[in-house]
Amino acid sequence: YSIGTMITRKERLMLLTLLSNRYSVKLFSGDQVDAMEKVQKMGRVDYMTQMPGVFRFSKINLNCNLRVSQSGIPLRVMDILGSGGFLLSSFQPEVAEYFRPDEEVVLYESMEDACEKVEFYLKHEDIRLRIAEKGHEAVKNQFSYRNQLTKLYQTAL
Repeated sequence: YSIGTMITRKERLMLLTLLSNRYSVKLFSGDQVDAMEKVQKMGRVDYMTQMPGVFRFSKINLNCNLRVSQSGIPLRVMDILGSGGFLLSSFQPEVAEYFRPDEEVVLYESMEDACEKVEFYLKHEDIRLRIAEKGHEAVKNQFSYRNQLTKLYQTAL
């Protein structure tokens, strides 16, 4: 787990560094990250009150899945889509199963693929905004508390 977490962190930093060479990149984190000179370090924000706004008003939100996560939908996916933000995520089977790729979320397979998709979606705001809106609707429709509690209740019976 520790090695997988370390590799994921290095990959995230590498992707942010690559993107910051071409675009304005902001990182909202309390972690000390000195290696990325061009990344704007915004510091920590309150996850419950401020982060939904960060997700909603960022042009592109990145989700780099932990290497050790073999299945499941990361909570960050729900948080970004639930806030109405555009999501570019590394591939995870369940994300592709519950959300329509390139219609509700955008998934990448490699760093090169992520960089190409960032370039495309920054140039095509109308498509990016439509995907964000559809992703938000998908979360509201599929994963509301009412729907999830109903599923839990039905499973328990």
